[in-house]
Amino acid sequence: MDKILEEFENKGVRQGPDYYIFHGNEAIAVIERCRELNRKIYGIDVFRTEEGNEIVYYIDYTNIGYRDFDPARYFDEFHIEKDKDVGHWEEAKQFIKDRINSGYYFEVVYEK
Repeated sequence: MDKILEEFENKGVRQGPDYYIFHGNEAIAVIERCRELNRKIYGIDVFRTEEGNEIVYYIDYTNIGYRDFDPARYFDEFHIEKDKDVGHWEEAKQFIKDRINSGYYFEVVYEK
């Protein structure tokens, strides 16, 4: 188990050996820890229940469509220049904040 999961395992719902889902505030704390350790966020999966078997939303920062995201639109949505949020930390936090009162669970996929 990696360092981040060791720190947060008691705050999440275990889905597999190295796979946890978190409520919004805990997921944001995971992202902030990733930023402190300079680990990029690769994506976020959003689940309706703690069973983690129904993806409601997701974002994948590694796909080609994302890389082509218009920089002006990016700034309008996330209030940071696209090239300055190299780890996708601010964007990932905003993605969760937009859904924080939904009762959803979040898996933060990050650089190991």
